[in-house]
Amino acid sequence: MKLLKYILFILLLILSFSGFSQRESDWTIDIGLTQTYPGFFNLYNGSVDMGIGYSVKLTGELFVGGYFGVQFLKLDGTQSKTIVYKPKLNLNYRFRIGNSFSIISWFSVGYSFLNIKNSEYNYTDTQSGLNISPELKFLWNTQTRIDYYFYGRYDYIKLSKDAGFTHLEYYRNIDLTSFGIGIVIKQKEYELPEKYK
Repeated sequence: MKLLKYILFILLLILSFSGFSQRESDWTIDIGLTQTYPGFFNLYNGSVDMGIGYSVKLTGELFVGGYFGVQFLKLDGTQSKTIVYKPKLNLNYRFRIGNSFSIISWFSVGYSFLNIKNSEYNYTDTQSGLNISPELKFLWNTQTRIDYYFYGRYDYIKLSKDAGFTHLEYYRNIDLTSFGIGIVIKQKEYELPEKYK
């Protein structure tokens, strides 16, 4: 129920941002591969990371938005799987390199939910915690409604304390990286600054 509330909250924020139709705005859709690191999920193999976001221009090249991502993790040789739900709010800034390329730096903060299942033991649990996520996107500006990008993303999730899940502080730290591709669908055509025209 808590997960549903946060997802609805992020979706409402995204929809409220979309009300700024007179401003430059865009949708992003991306998919990539995930890698896990030492901690509770060290034995899990990351598989897919995918998500959708919406951003609205604040000023200059600074944008604000919402993002909802999902990551899938699997423990090899078992029936254990985990789905990570990542609703986030973000700020992103575009560093233009001429009129064809940009580097976009993102910083996101959210509250993630981990749905852990093992059908072999009929085990199900949901853990949650703060998610801090910086990332970089290398964008190809096509001068059309759709641009393309490569991204690198880091997610640090600090699970809330739950004695029934683990007493160990170390296991509540989750580190995930993802690398992949995506598209930007522009709602309103961006106007290049004069120096890039």
